[in-house]
Amino acid sequence: MSTSIVKVCELPSRGFFYGDKLPDGRVEMSPMRTSDEKLLAGGVSDRAKLIDTLLKRCIITEFPYNEYMIGDKYYMLMFLRSITYGEFYEFKMTCSKCSGKFTHGMNVPDDFEIRVSTEDDTEEFDVKLPVSNKTVTLRLLRVNDENELAKHVRREGMRSGVKAEGDPAYTQRIARSIVAIDGQQRKPMEVLSFVEDLYGQDSLKIRNELEERDPGVDMLLNVDCPHCGNTIEEMLPFTTEFFRPKSN
Repeated sequence: MSTSIVKVCELPSRGFFYGDKLPDGRVEMSPMRTSDEKLLAGGVSDRAKLIDTLLKRCIITEFPYNEYMIGDKYYMLMFLRSITYGEFYEFKMTCSKCSGKFTHGMNVPDDFEIRVSTEDDTEEFDVKLPVSNKTVTLRLLRVNDENELAKHVRREGMRSGVKAEGDPAYTQRIARSIVAIDGQQRKPMEVLSFVEDLYGQDSLKIRNELEERDPGVDMLLNVDCPHCGNTIEEMLPFTTEFFRPKSN
């Protein structure tokens, strides 16, 4: 493969959580090919699976895909988009206040806040909860955890036959982040029960600590509506234009 085509992606984690497997967190990637675009031609039924497939095809550096930090994964997705079609990404938004529709554009990943890990960061860390006074040992999740959570959601959907309200993986995601409670490892069901009984301040503390320490891209948008001035807060949408833009 031509060295001019291969690009080096510097991961937000800087490789600190991968031992010596990814020195400096530098991953070689190639732009998408027509054969990759073919996957998108018939529409996207499972976007998460599609993202994984595209990244696996375009990551050249040998490293187990499921071991990447989740934040690194989504940064690589943005990097892949930029080296394939260019940085500028345009998408439509609807104001929640006036229902006005408009188009908004951003450069990916440069226009987003990116948390970069330092040598002082660790994958596991202790957090004292304000209400229960329990100390939980937390860990940052990886792609494998994300895949297991997706399996859980599918299993629950097939079991009940009814679409769950809210996020069916919400408590599971927090539970998978807990390594120990007051220094003691617990069975998965005990951890899940512990999470479900937490008061809001405690769960908020856990979520905030994980978000602040997790390397990667902050994809939460704050966009002012051009019609009424209302500030819209929502996650970056991955539309068809992200994967198959009509023009550069």
